[in-house]
Amino acid sequence: SGPDGLFMRQSQIVEDAYVVRKTYSLRPKWERLQELRKAVSLARSCRRGGALSDERAHALEELERDLQAQEQDVAAERSRIERAVSARDPAVCSASGFVTFSSVLWQRLALKEDFRADKAEFVVSAPGDPSDIVYENLMADAVGSHTREWLRWPCLLGLF
Repeated sequence: SGPDGLFMRQSQIVEDAYVVRKTYSLRPKWERLQELRKAVSLARSCRRGGALSDERAHALEELERDLQAQEQDVAAERSRIERAVSARDPAVCSASGFVTFSSVLWQRLALKEDFRADKAEFVVSAPGDPSDIVYENLMADAVGSHTREWLRWPCLLGLF
């Protein structure tokens, strides 16, 4: 079932469902891990080409230790995020998500459906082009989003 049991995952209707997670702390750790993997791979390929000097061999060993430590750090951060998701921690769970339907018919039926008495509580819309989606904005908290919305109006009025 989906968030708060709003829909059943039925293979003939819902193909996939994904709730956006706030992973600000994971991103820089993941990027650093990728950098270290490239550096270690490059250093290992140099080693295959011939013998390494003691200084370069020591540098490779240090890079491999850094890589192992970074892999553990990323694994620990992923684990922390998964635990927070299980606890429905609002610091990690976003209010945004994606549902992929198995047919256009089911998509259109879902767009017409009111899932809550308060129509603003659960808003359903057709997706934009994937290249047009700013995923960082989907992870924004509701308070900050509403504050920016209110600040836009005076700026807009100032233009006229």
